[in-house]
Amino acid sequence: MPTRPPSADATAAAQDRLSPNARRLLRKLSDGHRLTTAEAADHLDVSARTIRNLRAELEDAGIPVQRARDGHATQLYLRPEDQGHYVEPLHLTEQQMQALTVAINAAAHVLAPTPYHAPLQAAFRAVRREWLARAFTFEPETEAAHWHFGGLPQQDIPEETFAVLAKAIRNRQTLVLDYYTASRDAWTRDRRLDPYVIARRQGSWMLAAYCHEKQAVRDFSLAGMQHLRPYEPNGTPVYFGATPDFDPHEHFRGRGGALAGDAWVDVRLLVEPNAAPYFKRKRYHASQRIEEEQADGRLVVHYRVRGLRGFVSGIRSWGRLVTVLEPQSLREELTAEFYELAGRYVNGEDLS
Repeated sequence: MPTRPPSADATAAAQDRLSPNARRLLRKLSDGHRLTTAEAADHLDVSARTIRNLRAELEDAGIPVQRARDGHATQLYLRPEDQGHYVEPLHLTEQQMQALTVAINAAAHVLAPTPYHAPLQAAFRAVRREWLARAFTFEPETEAAHWHFGGLPQQDIPEETFAVLAKAIRNRQTLVLDYYTASRDAWTRDRRLDPYVIARRQGSWMLAAYCHEKQAVRDFSLAGMQHLRPYEPNGTPVYFGATPDFDPHEHFRGRGGALAGDAWVDVRLLVEPNAAPYFKRKRYHASQRIEEEQADGRLVVHYRVRGLRGFVSGIRSWGRLVTVLEPQSLREELTAEFYELAGRYVNGEDLS
């Protein structure tokens, strides 16, 4: 009775346990080659005894290696139905592996609250085992000590939230959920959304989605979501189809914060000489442009941002080293905030 080809998951797991030479032999056989022990030994540059050990290693991993007599020699092969079911191992240069190691370390911080963190680490361990069979000038195990990607706030978001959203986005399925709006300190029950894309902005996880209540695309904080489930009136799932008019890059372009508004705003800052070198060296927003460098060393810096919610916190962090020139509404907001805060200290307000 024919043996059913192993599943992709099973073959990937089996290969993960194989030695590099066993994988090389498997790859040759999976390509349809029939090799005698002598031919296989010559191809791998090993002894005939090693080939017999490698054949046993493949068989122990559940890979159905066949044997047939060819005169006085024994041929190794895979039946046609067993060929092509094996994952090709990666062949990475040292520079590629080092870049992958750094990227995994960076992604580990970003994806920590998501269901993708553990599988990512497991995948990298599998790649690393293949890599450790070679000798190069750096060790993936210790590379993490040379990089640090922390510093951004983390949100405590249930893994189930990511799982439900990712599945709905892939299937273009409408969802219904309860949503908490922090600015109004209020819940909206049974809010219906067509989810488009998950994004991480300034440490906050968010969802861009079409809101059936507002009849427009809006941004929603994942931290404010509860009771996510497919929208199934009368027990029938609702699908929203393609979204040709939505471009995630355009949607997030110029955003100054996680839940920024839709209106574009021109911001001009007067930067004191002590802070000027930082603005010359670093771009704090993609639209940053130095309009003027004054004789006393001060700078006039221009930004064009979409909403001010997150952008303003960066301005506040500079304190007296940065003055808002425009918009006037922002000047008035910061002025009122300054007098309120100063009053608490000058008047000795009891905050206990």
